[in-house]
Amino acid sequence: MNALDQIFGWLMIALGVAQSVTNFRIQSSSHLTLSLSGTAAAMIVGGFLNVSRARHSDGLTRAFSVIGNLLILVLAVGFAWPVRYHLLHNWQALGILVVTVVELLFVFRRGKRNGVRTAPPRWPKKPQ
Repeated sequence: MNALDQIFGWLMIALGVAQSVTNFRIQSSSHLTLSLSGTAAAMIVGGFLNVSRARHSDGLTRAFSVIGNLLILVLAVGFAWPVRYHLLHNWQALGILVVTVVELLFVFRRGKRNGVRTAPPRWPKKPQ
């Protein structure tokens, strides 16, 4: 599963690069270009965070990876919502959504597996 996690991280980087290249190629004079370029940069940085988290899972890298993935998910839903009826024809929005959701699942599954608790226990154990 660690290799699959790294593959999805590199796929997120590739989608970010593809979005940044096609963004300037298709919409070079649009006001939407800067917004989409910011999303592409966030995807590239988030992909590198996911690859780093898959290789060395420490607390700070995991936290930044979760924050980055949630940010990318919000941006991807924001861009996919207007084209929701034509989502199968818009491969970038669909790819961003799928890869980001899979990476979030890897982050939360990895945290449970490593024994990282998200909340303290409700009551302490009584001494015997």
